[in-house]
Order: sequence, then C-alpha cells, then structure tokens
Amino acid sequence: MSPSQESCDEQSKNFTVIPVEPINNWAQKCGELQKENEELRLGYVEYKCQANYWQAQFERLSTKFKELEHQLAKITEELRKREYQLFGRKSEKSSAENKQTGEREEQRRSRGHLQVMRNVATKSYLKL
Repeated sequence: MSPSQESCDEQSKNFTVIPVEPINNWAQKCGELQKENEELRLGYVEYKCQANYWQAQFERLSTKFKELEHQLAKITEELRKREYQLFGRKSEKSSAENKQTGEREEQRRSRGHLQVMRNVATKSYLKL
C-alpha cells in the first residue's frame, strides 16, 4: 500500500458510518417540505395583506384625525371670537358707581352736528 492510501485508511477509521436512507424516503421528505414551504408562503402572503390593510386603515384614520383637529381649532377660534364679542370690552360703558349702587345713569343729551341743526331749526322757526 502506498503511504497516501494508508493515511486514508487511518482517517476512515476515525469516522462513524451513518446509514444512508433510501432515496424514496428523501423524495417523500422533499415533498413534505415543499408542502410546508407552500403553506408558509401562503401564510406570509396572508399576513402581508393584513399588514397592508391595517396600514391603509391607519393612514386613513390619521388623515381624518388631522382634519378633525383642524376643524376643532377653527371652531375653538370662532368660540373665542364670539366670547370676546359677548363678554369682551364694550364701547358703551356705564360708570362703576352706578353698577354698584344700582342707580340708573341719567340720559345725557346727544352732542354733535344733529343737536346744532335742531337748535338752528327751532330758532329759525321761532323767529318767523
């Protein structure tokens, strides 16, 4: 025997021999694995579809939520404006003393152009 063959024989003694299954059994296992792979692939597609559906739902609701927030901001601003119109400063104020005592403020005569015109009209009428 050549030295290379002797080393091969020594190396082969260190290995344990595993019985080889018949090829028919491998074909059967291959078919089972293909079926399992197909089932897993279909499950993956189903989960991917569900993920896309829920992502679309989330985007739709996010858009609606933003629209409702904008609408709420508009309504809140309108409410502030109306509250200011109702309860804000008023151009015609009565004195604080009259509010506390409950007395009515005397009517002041109007001043301005109309009052002058009335006086002129009355005087001119009296002279005639």
